[in-house]
Amino acid sequence: MEFKREICKAKLLDAASDFTEKEAWVELRWDPITGESSRILEEPPSKEALLPEELFKEGIKAFCPFCPENLEKVTPKFLPSLFPEGRPKKGNAVAIPNLRPFDRFSAVIVLGEKHFVKLEELDFETLENGFLLAQEVLKRAKEVHSDLKYLYLNWNFLPASGGSIVHPHLHAFGGVYPSCHLKRIQEACLNYWETYERCVFEKLLEEEKRRGERFLGELNGVSFLLAFAPKGPWDVCFMFPHKEDIRFLSHEDFRGFLKGLKRLFSYFKDKGVYSFNLVLYGSTPLPKDSFWVYGRLIVRRFLNSWGTSDMNAFQALHAEGLTAVRPEDVCEEMKAYFEREDV
Repeated sequence: MEFKREICKAKLLDAASDFTEKEAWVELRWDPITGESSRILEEPPSKEALLPEELFKEGIKAFCPFCPENLEKVTPKFLPSLFPEGRPKKGNAVAIPNLRPFDRFSAVIVLGEKHFVKLEELDFETLENGFLLAQEVLKRAKEVHSDLKYLYLNWNFLPASGGSIVHPHLHAFGGVYPSCHLKRIQEACLNYWETYERCVFEKLLEEEKRRGERFLGELNGVSFLLAFAPKGPWDVCFMFPHKEDIRFLSHEDFRGFLKGLKRLFSYFKDKGVYSFNLVLYGSTPLPKDSFWVYGRLIVRRFLNSWGTSDMNAFQALHAEGLTAVRPEDVCEEMKAYFEREDV
């Protein structure tokens, strides 16, 4: 397993220092599992200048179909053949079909009744209800549509992530075809299994623990680490060792995962960032023992007060990860949050 990196340097005359010669750099890295490339820039990111309630004020004021006074009136229901109750519920979480489906099966999981919630205000009970409901919904979808080979969750939190509605919500999907990244993961898992008869995630986890540069910790057996070749700022990966299908994760598995998320949210709050993308790949048609439930989270932000996106042509059209956060530089700081019991 290769952790390949290369630093490219350039010289320029710097106006800030009376045009003296200066050396600048960008570091290229390649993911040890998929070979996908990323670029790490020299300049660290700054804190958001505005608080989230100011940054996202237009979305906060907008009409919300997920608020309790509107949800029953304006959101669709599932067909009775799928969910006889129309909108399955668990505690304060509600599942509804997506009006604009992104895959063969496409559900929205509304997380609680409160419209605007800051990152650090996402409470454990609401998260637990939401993820367990997503699991139940995917179980039922697979029972009805046996051809769903890929089950996965997406979460776009607050508008900088691409989320179109401020009210917290997850997306639960089932599909016949993998996404581009999952296809690369699947190919890597299969190749490694056919060569070594073990899961490539097991090898990665062993190597990251041995190196100690990016490994954050384990909670209820769920492993957390910073990505070697990040797709964005503070790219955190999480793995459920020897668990191959999201439908069969235990309550304790989810509790470990959510404990880790709460620690990450506390860290991000202290860093002054508010928005993120999360994915959890929950099922593939791969041979037994060759795949683990796996996911990752990246921070999203506007680059300035007038809303410049943090995505450019590298991410959008080159499929190239881009960040100014070196995972090794933040590992020890972030790891301290995983050792706290008060989060």
